[in-house]
Amino acid sequence: MILGTLAASSKGANIIDETFGAGAGSFELGSFVATGADFMRLSNGATTITGWTVGGVGGVDWLVEPSHLAFGNLSLDLSGDGGDGSISTSIPTSIGTQYRISFAAYGGGIAQSGLLTAGSLSVPFNAPGTSDPSAAVFTAFDFDFTATSLTTTVSFQSVSSDGFGPVIDDVSITKVPTVPESGSSMLMFGTVLVGFGIFGKFSDRGRRMLGKRQ
Repeated sequence: MILGTLAASSKGANIIDETFGAGAGSFELGSFVATGADFMRLSNGATTITGWTVGGVGGVDWLVEPSHLAFGNLSLDLSGDGGDGSISTSIPTSIGTQYRISFAAYGGGIAQSGLLTAGSLSVPFNAPGTSDPSAAVFTAFDFDFTATSLTTTVSFQSVSSDGFGPVIDDVSITKVPTVPESGSSMLMFGTVLVGFGIFGKFSDRGRRMLGKRQ
């Protein structure tokens, strides 16, 4: 579900940050050493970015380019060296609990496609591009999934083929708040009213009994 252009990061407790440290969800943690003008190329199997593991044929590019940031100082290009790459993280989850994955994505000069997986969830996303690649406009995405195990692996994969993007940033995973069912609320309300009614009857009976004893 696309929510619109990302303005700022304003989400609840991020399980990625809670697990690996503040900033892990936006790729801020790890040992960044530039291998290019504004990026660090990471190959399949690399764990250089704290909390994340790189996959895919081409690996990924860890970006420090200011025009390609949605939040913080670093972001991630899912297409590395001549092929589609991926990055994944594993977080603790509770079976049956619903979680929300939020992130920002940008396609570059043209729209780029990616694939998000989390447990049984597998959903494509399309990151819009701009005519001016130096003026990146990130789009915010939200997807929900229900955990089926005590540990869930969340993975982002590029399915584009032109060697760039999509760029992702500001990833968070939070629990979806539970809302009491309206029927349950009405039942509780009705029970309270009945309780007050019974209490009122006993109170009236008590007053009458006290009046007889006087």
